[in-house]
Amino acid sequence: MLKKFLILIFVFALLLPACAGNDKPNETNKVGATETKPEIIDNLPERDFEGYNFRLFLPGTSGAGYYVKEENGEIINDAIFERNRTVEERFNITISQVSYSVEWDDRMEGRNFILAGDDDFDLMVFHSIVAFEYAHEGLVLDWFEYMPYVDLSAVWWNQDVIKECSFFNKLYCINGDISYTALSNTLCLFFNKNLFDIYGIEYPYDDVEKGSWTFDKLLSITKLGSSDLNGDGVITADADRYGFDMANVYSYPTTALYCGGDRVIKKDSEGLPVLAVYNERTVNIYEKLFDILRTNCAAIRDTALWGNPENIDIFKDGRALIGAGGMGTIVSYRAMEDEIGMLPAPKYDETTPKYYSIVEAYGRLITVPVTANNLERLSIITEALGAEGHRTIIPTYYERSLKTKFSRDVESETMLDYIKDSAVYDYGYLNSGSLTGVLAIPVSVLIYSNNPDFTSHYNGNERSVHMNIEKLIEKFQ
Repeated sequence: MLKKFLILIFVFALLLPACAGNDKPNETNKVGATETKPEIIDNLPERDFEGYNFRLFLPGTSGAGYYVKEENGEIINDAIFERNRTVEERFNITISQVSYSVEWDDRMEGRNFILAGDDDFDLMVFHSIVAFEYAHEGLVLDWFEYMPYVDLSAVWWNQDVIKECSFFNKLYCINGDISYTALSNTLCLFFNKNLFDIYGIEYPYDDVEKGSWTFDKLLSITKLGSSDLNGDGVITADADRYGFDMANVYSYPTTALYCGGDRVIKKDSEGLPVLAVYNERTVNIYEKLFDILRTNCAAIRDTALWGNPENIDIFKDGRALIGAGGMGTIVSYRAMEDEIGMLPAPKYDETTPKYYSIVEAYGRLITVPVTANNLERLSIITEALGAEGHRTIIPTYYERSLKTKFSRDVESETMLDYIKDSAVYDYGYLNSGSLTGVLAIPVSVLIYSNNPDFTSHYNGNERSVHMNIEKLIEKFQ
């Protein structure tokens, strides 16, 4: 009996860790939670391209997250270098940068090369709005038809841009793990823990997890934060405290539109583009947004009418409860003495299915010039760069840099997963030049014109946008 009893104790001891492990929460059930995944194979054929120089048309000299000349010990730089070197060795190529000077103002540089018929680059990377200008001018190729080895269903290509920015079975601009810039420019919020403690405000982490971090909760916190610190009777960006530093008009003021899942352009039941920016929810969003601006609870940089003409980073100065910026903005707050946390942009209300946030147009999009002369080679190398970026660049940027190096607390690491999962693209926002005009980013016009009447703005421009959409449908159908 004693022997049997000892055997039972031994077996129980062996089973105990496994049983205890079953009581732990399943982290992979969280939205966007990071999992350990097996290595993903890109299924590309083996090719020897005999030293071909693969040329990336990129802004400035920085490489824009796609290219670096050499290793320098900085982890993101070296991850890009490693990715490129791996692809170079695999296909016997070299990768180089063809620079253009100013990303937004010098739109003509790439256009002139293409119109001249010059084969001077393989991939072009542009400010996202510029990329769509090239598309509408017929200067770039359709990824569906002309890139045979690019698997657009693969995890390293952004599925939202593929779904939302492809019309008439054509896709001219894409993004993905070929670079970290889409992640860096996914807009989110930061909050000052020290000020939250002073005001007795609970950190919104639990609300985010429960799905109850909403637009109205954000506004209620914002209204608590305005304070005339120097006692001169007015709230100014150089001396006082705000509830919300919205950064520029393209940060939170633009992001607010998307909190309920709305977009400027959506697809109808037949997959055709339709203007969708105006409804009861978007009217309500803008009314509430301008209410907190009028009452000096929030400020926008570079705007004399809305609190911060001096372009002061009020949040960085420790004088705002909440700040806005891209996910990568956390890097610029590294030296802040105050403790800070990160949050996704809120939902419209608790019935909204998930958190939504726009990928700002500076996140760039990738295009293929019509002058490209070997699409098999081009598509193989592009797919390899995307797949290897997924294995090399993104884990380094997201896990090692944002989560480990720059986030200030464990909760913010979880919040980064929600922010990453919130990223969306809007065909209407990205097609301001040739399609949606002043309705592409309506809040920017309302802010700069000091006329926050969204309904009148929409009514004054709806007809012209509808006409542009009809012309687009006629052109492509």
